[in-house]
Amino acid sequence: MRYLPSQTIEGIVEELEEALDGLDCGVRVEVEQDHGGAFKLSDEKFKEVTTQVLKDVRETEPDYITEGGASDGRFFSRHGTPFIELGLNQESVHAENEYCNLEKLGKLREAYYRIVEDLASKPL
Repeated sequence: MRYLPSQTIEGIVEELEEALDGLDCGVRVEVEQDHGGAFKLSDEKFKEVTTQVLKDVRETEPDYITEGGASDGRFFSRHGTPFIELGLNQESVHAENEYCNLEKLGKLREAYYRIVEDLASKPL
């Protein structure tokens, strides 16, 4: 289970134990391993550059999503390295007959290029 920066392992275990309290289901809550915990992008300059590029390329405000996935950001955040994950938002991902919209793929390519270009010209 991945969790949000506002949550703790102890708090999650407590909530699960409370939910299971009184049920005769034979389930015990145990934390076996922590794979990095919750994390967030704390480098405001990096975030500002990326947000502006995405606004320009997509012509809409980007969504900030912090749930639901297999992010490697936790590995970068441990070392203070800024990160952001960008990709195609599509319903067919990891499904049979997976596909992507070529126009959106082109915009994603442009966004990556412009983010790198902007960051290289503006020290963090």
